[in-house]
Amino acid sequence: MLRITNLVLARGAKRLFDAANLTLHAGHKVGLVGANGSGKSSLFAAILGHVLPEAGAIDLPSAWTETMAGAATSTQTTAEVAST
Repeated sequence: MLRITNLVLARGAKRLFDAANLTLHAGHKVGLVGANGSGKSSLFAAILGHVLPEAGAIDLPSAWTETMAGAATSTQTTAEVAST
């Protein structure tokens, strides 16, 4: 399960997500749509660990992260940052 909790994500001065939450269970399919510059690619970059959020947590099961380059082998990988 992918779980995003209280995610705050910005690019420069533009805040893309503010206290966003999501739970996505394995096997479920979703679509992500939005205007150019709305944060779709930034969200995926944060999920992959390429961009650090300003606050919040992104939790991925180890089975999902094992296929990503340089993934941790713990039971759960958490990118948590303190609120600013």
